[in-house]
Amino acid sequence: MIRKRGQLPPICYIYRMKWICCISVLVLVPFISVGQARFDANWCFGNGAGIDFSDTANIRTFRQSGMTFETCASFSNFLGKLLFFLQADYSQPTQNPMLLVDSLGNTLQGGDSINVGISATNGALFLPRSQNVITLFHLGYYDFFTCQACYTLMRTEILVDSTGMGVVSKNQGMGLSDIEEKIAAVRHANGNDWWIYLHGVFRGLNGLCTDTFYRYLITPDAILGPFIQQVGRPSCENYGFAGEMVVSDNGSRMARVSFGDDILEIFSIDRCTGLLTSVYTDTIIAYSCEFSPDGKMLYVVQSLDSLAVVSEDRSLVQYDFSVSDVSPTKTTLFTTIDQQIYLAQLEAGGGKCFLTAVSFISQNDSPNRSLSVINSPNSSGVACSFQPFSLSLADSSYTDYGLPNMPNYNLGPIGIYKAGAGRDTVLCPGNSGLRLGTPPLAKLVYRWEPAST
Repeated sequence: MIRKRGQLPPICYIYRMKWICCISVLVLVPFISVGQARFDANWCFGNGAGIDFSDTANIRTFRQSGMTFETCASFSNFLGKLLFFLQADYSQPTQNPMLLVDSLGNTLQGGDSINVGISATNGALFLPRSQNVITLFHLGYYDFFTCQACYTLMRTEILVDSTGMGVVSKNQGMGLSDIEEKIAAVRHANGNDWWIYLHGVFRGLNGLCTDTFYRYLITPDAILGPFIQQVGRPSCENYGFAGEMVVSDNGSRMARVSFGDDILEIFSIDRCTGLLTSVYTDTIIAYSCEFSPDGKMLYVVQSLDSLAVVSEDRSLVQYDFSVSDVSPTKTTLFTTIDQQIYLAQLEAGGGKCFLTAVSFISQNDSPNRSLSVINSPNSSGVACSFQPFSLSLADSSYTDYGLPNMPNYNLGPIGIYKAGAGRDTVLCPGNSGLRLGTPPLAKLVYRWEPAST
């Protein structure tokens, strides 16, 4: 109850449904909330390829034991030591499940037969749930023989404690199927919980166009959802499932590219409610995208002809969202016309952006043995310093299409944010009692805005 000065009558209240400023209070949980965690310090991808970001001034490559095609995910401990990662299990060729292995390539206890589609751009990610439990959210096959691009959302729980690591449950369905190959995640406004996002898929000749986003709220104790929102341009093509969906490091924006639908969309994110608002759309045949660390630039891999899925003629383009009129800022930074090189997935890490590429000539070509690097991704135009095929990989490692799906694990709480409390309603004119018109939330304190009301 919030009261002004004066005696409040026993049963008469004035309900003032104004804006309420909510000030989040961070509750510290040792494993996931103190300091700067290094959960994303190591990337494992491609055939034996690895990158160590422990020292961002001296990024180191290393050789790891696994192999992946497109879907990959890895997770390190708080201090940046690699704990485990996904690798493909090609001993089961029908559906190609994946293995969850430790830093030495040994399969974790219970870590076999993880149902993960091997060719999903954002097909898996690790989220810390509590001090000892890490959840792998992954897109699994459920109708492999009739629809190899139709995924269902699953989760696998990993326990990490002083005695070791092991899978305690795996391939648990989450009640959501017919979704695209994209999972994105952002911290809730309280800095502790998570939102994860997925998008519905257009399926087959008799399918319906879909503009449906699904989101879940992930807390240490519960998983809530799916919550449904219809927003943005509908997907209406069979290859619309392909592409990528990413969140800016500051958590304010999401970008989604839909391959067959020729769509680039930017949404603003309300981290309190998880709701999306469409703020920008462009027509472009695009496969992957990534924000700069400051969230002002967006980099997109664009296909240069309508045969989007098989075309090797691609370019890297940049959009500048620091200005109000974004479209004229679209700048081509690099192209692979007639080079038989397939630019693939973008991912940010260590203050830079990285890009995989696949050569159709030989695995020994430099595109396969290296990553391209955007060295100054916060800068516009050529000042971003894009260097193709410049980071050599270790030993006999080579890339494939994918890079790990890494959310910003260190995104903190929003200091002050507004929550709509609803419509003004006066039940007892002349009395001074005020009652909050929205249920109170844990870890939040409230004040009226403007203060004079």
